[in-house]
Amino acid sequence: MDKLLFNQASLSKKISVVAPIDKHFTYTDVKKYTVFFVAHSRDVYINFHKEKVFEKMAIILCPGEVLQISNFQFLRGYAFDFQLNFLREDMYYRIFGNPMRLFKITAKNELTVEKITTKLDSIFKKSDFSFNDKLEQVFRVLKTKQVFRQGDSLALKFITLVHSYYKSNHRLIHYSKLLGSTNKKLAEIFLGLGYASPHQIIKNRILIEAKRLLIYTDLPLSDICFELGFNDPAYFSRFFKKNIGVSPSFFKKNRKN
Repeated sequence: MDKLLFNQASLSKKISVVAPIDKHFTYTDVKKYTVFFVAHSRDVYINFHKEKVFEKMAIILCPGEVLQISNFQFLRGYAFDFQLNFLREDMYYRIFGNPMRLFKITAKNELTVEKITTKLDSIFKKSDFSFNDKLEQVFRVLKTKQVFRQGDSLALKFITLVHSYYKSNHRLIHYSKLLGSTNKKLAEIFLGLGYASPHQIIKNRILIEAKRLLIYTDLPLSDICFELGFNDPAYFSRFFKKNIGVSPSFFKKNRKN
């Protein structure tokens, strides 16, 4: 099995891997938000879904998401703990609430992997920078050229909240109330933006965590069921099989991407 790295010991952490071309790397962290910079990789799976690969890219992970990557020449990551008050900060939820998890870094915008990581390394070394200062600098360096449309703000806040509450709240109404909105309005916004429906986003996040727990832990099915906010293991098994096509036990046994 690929090496699985957990980084839960410190408030912020730099992760650096320079490996032979045939090296495989798997990362997940149940507490931290992580930014990875990668150069020259062949295969990238994010949340068990194969992604299109660019020569240089930034990969964004929320707590509990999974990165599987191979045949890379350069990989460096920066992991952070912070609370949901970051929702007040536009640049934070536009990154971690974005349905995209992989961003191409091009020479055109002058954000090369080397320049980015050099700047971030210097920020992390400065003791006079507060934790919030470091976060702000990271996101300023990582800013993208995306054009945000009407409704994007509410949609990205919704997705960010789902990453935080999907285990304890499966119902859309919970998120609608937190955002001062309604189920109908959220559904209309997501449809207009071309995103998956709010219900589907909640479901997908539950399924990603279910796969992660099945593959990377030895928890019995009943414990996984309760961990994900289900009350009945039989119902959870039906839910998983309906959406994935195989039972949780079959999926765990085969452990396929």
